[in-house]
Amino acid sequence: PLGALISAMATGLINEQVAAERAGSCGPGVSPGGKCGDMSDGKILEMYTAYLAACNNRAWETIAGFVHSSVLVNGIQRTREQYVDDIRKTIAVFPDYVWELRHVVEQEPWLAVHLHDMGTRHQAFLGAPGDLSPVETDEFSMYRIANGRIAEVWGTADNARLRL
Repeated sequence: PLGALISAMATGLINEQVAAERAGSCGPGVSPGGKCGDMSDGKILEMYTAYLAACNNRAWETIAGFVHSSVLVNGIQRTREQYVDDIRKTIAVFPDYVWELRHVVEQEPWLAVHLHDMGTRHQAFLGAPGDLSPVETDEFSMYRIANGRIAEVWGTADNARLRL
């Protein structure tokens, strides 16, 4: 079942990318069947690891520089400021929160990641008290990178584990 799910996700991603390219949504001058953006040969992963380091270092201005002025997050349009504020909210509850990259699949313009997240719960979260409990969870996200910045994110985390 997991293999089928991964295969279905990959097929959907490829079909989405091809449809976008054929529709010309990658920008002017991109021929049908061409690649979106200018980030090939591991450049997306390089950009993402720098972004992740900025998140782990709480470098708010640097984080903002990795995000388009408008970003689609799980189907909801957000401003760059709202996106960064969402990360700040996580840090308010878990001040020592860290994102650790475990697995990655890069297929321009998309990057799929598996992150292992860890921190200490200092404030109440989803009904759990801010009792200084150490927490861990796994996060799976897909990022669409356009012009070197995060333009779209689809993700999920096992937030129930952050209550334990």
